[in-house]
Amino acid sequence: MLADISLPAGGSPVAGSEIATSDIAGLGPAAARFYGPAPGTDILYVRCPSDVSLGVQRVEASEDPRLDVLELVRNVRLFGATGDGTTDDTAAVQAAINAGGAVYFPMGTYKLTDVLTVATADLLIFGPGTLQQTTNLKAIFLVTADNVTIDGLKLVGTATGDTSALPGSYGSAAIFKQVNRGGVRNTKQTNCSGVASAGGASVWLTGSTDVTVEGNTISGAKIAVNTDAFYGVSWENTVRGNRFTGCARGYVGDLTGANGANSYGDIVHGNRIDGGSGNGIEFDDCQNGFTCTDNVVRDGTNGIAVVKRCRDFTVKGNRVRGASAAGIVLDHDIGGYFIQDGAVQGNRVRGCQDGLQLRSCIRLEVLGNEFTLNTRDGVLVPDGYIPRHVKFHGNSVDQNANYGMDLADIIDWSLVGNSIYANGTAAANTYSGVRITRSSQDPKRIKIVANDFFASDAGYTETQKYAVEYTAAVVAQIKLALNEFGTQGTAAVSDAWGGIERYFNGGDSGAKRSVSSRRTAGNFAPASVSWADLTSAMDLVLAAQAGDQILVALNGFWGNDAVFGYLDVASIVSGSPVNYGSSGSGTQAADGLPGWVGPAAVYSPVGGSTLFTVAAGDLSGGQVTLRLRVKCSAAVAKTLFAQTADPLVFSAVNLGP
Repeated sequence: MLADISLPAGGSPVAGSEIATSDIAGLGPAAARFYGPAPGTDILYVRCPSDVSLGVQRVEASEDPRLDVLELVRNVRLFGATGDGTTDDTAAVQAAINAGGAVYFPMGTYKLTDVLTVATADLLIFGPGTLQQTTNLKAIFLVTADNVTIDGLKLVGTATGDTSALPGSYGSAAIFKQVNRGGVRNTKQTNCSGVASAGGASVWLTGSTDVTVEGNTISGAKIAVNTDAFYGVSWENTVRGNRFTGCARGYVGDLTGANGANSYGDIVHGNRIDGGSGNGIEFDDCQNGFTCTDNVVRDGTNGIAVVKRCRDFTVKGNRVRGASAAGIVLDHDIGGYFIQDGAVQGNRVRGCQDGLQLRSCIRLEVLGNEFTLNTRDGVLVPDGYIPRHVKFHGNSVDQNANYGMDLADIIDWSLVGNSIYANGTAAANTYSGVRITRSSQDPKRIKIVANDFFASDAGYTETQKYAVEYTAAVVAQIKLALNEFGTQGTAAVSDAWGGIERYFNGGDSGAKRSVSSRRTAGNFAPASVSWADLTSAMDLVLAAQAGDQILVALNGFWGNDAVFGYLDVASIVSGSPVNYGSSGSGTQAADGLPGWVGPAAVYSPVGGSTLFTVAAGDLSGGQVTLRLRVKCSAAVAKTLFAQTADPLVFSAVNLGP
């Protein structure tokens, strides 16, 4: 704690000097006022908040660590700056900066006609003042010393800049060149970059490490923040909690410079970016990792663009809306190199042309994202780019205008646990949930497992033509298993070519291994004493060959009507029964399958299974069709329940030969 001291003779409050101490590291929310200078010195005095002392303090180093940043407070007014907006204050402000310590700008507009060079380390530049470029400069601040922080100022450029200046520095608010630590916080920057070329940023970090750009509002820039390696390796800089509005591009990490240096580890977190015409966030050739999390991006060309040879990255928890191209794009290879070893996780992308575009990627995880209500495709892989080894798991892809997923030239993809439904809203029964095609190479090793294509489960009307659509070129490479297809516009799967492997899918009439039919729309009431079809609407169609063993099961409930009810299963060819489960031949057992009998005057379950051996005569087009057959012991109706509370479920699994 500092001891109270008296205000020195001649000391008086400095005009416009009162600031909230929340603007000064560690001092809390109370107000502080600067006094002085003491006669014959340029040292200010500060009335500190009550948590430090109630008196007037001389601010000196290390007496209180909360005040170390104010070790020497230099008010630019004491060096001759006027802040009247018309007088050239450049020389006076530069003199205050050269004196070191902490440089304070009271309220006012400080006209600048040259760059302010900050070559003294451990410097704080702060206050409520406005710094105004009035000629085309390369920057307001050029920082070449470590641990320099610019805090709270208003920085205004000419929107033109000096096009002959340092590469990339065309009217910047601040350039950090080859420095460690420091940053720009809580400033308002307007029109501080003039040329949309390398750099051209309001804040430019080049060859710098551990610099933080936080809490700023930046508008009217060609690029809001650019980090690159033009002047050496840039490591682990942080761009956090900023608002970029009306900038052509928001953040650009262009991390391979002209000298071949490489940069990595940038953290771009919690920014809000809108009103741009280019990419909201762009990582360009970042070969050693980055993190892009919890940003909100609206408008622009691509919301988040990961381009060239980026690797070891995470794009997570971002919200993107209204991009004219893709919400998130990974694009593309250079000379055989790929974007690789990345994760796109937990993002929400809506109202863009495409939710996600993937080009020339390898070893990528796409997990738990939402790609919905986009004006073309939820996910697009254009022809000729061949992304490979991709895990697409747990995503929601729905209500996109065209395809849910339009995939060309893919290798070793797994689609697991996704919800893909109600796509093709632009034209019902025209586009599919997933379309897999080819152009330059045969897609290979595509596993589509445990996905939900059932729109009614989510309360939507299905508009997809197929759940899964594919071309002849990819037949041998697709495996479908444990999916729930529901009712699609045309069919679950576009099976014009046959031959894909289909296992245990619900609602898939062409599944090779397993199908299931479920009736809940209303009870049956058969009354015929002769064998008749129960309904063709519950037919099961399985790919099969002669000699296959098909396990057939039925689960349901008989009513307590005063007659017996009998059920059997038969193969159907050209609309007529051929063989029966009860006998394995064309001659049906009198009472059908024993476990499926309903006794008279008793409520009883229908349950159990039987093995049906496929004969050559049961087959049509490489498939066998199985149908339930029914009769009663007398010409009296026998209730077979099939409603929501008591569904009738008819299932079959092809066990092979």
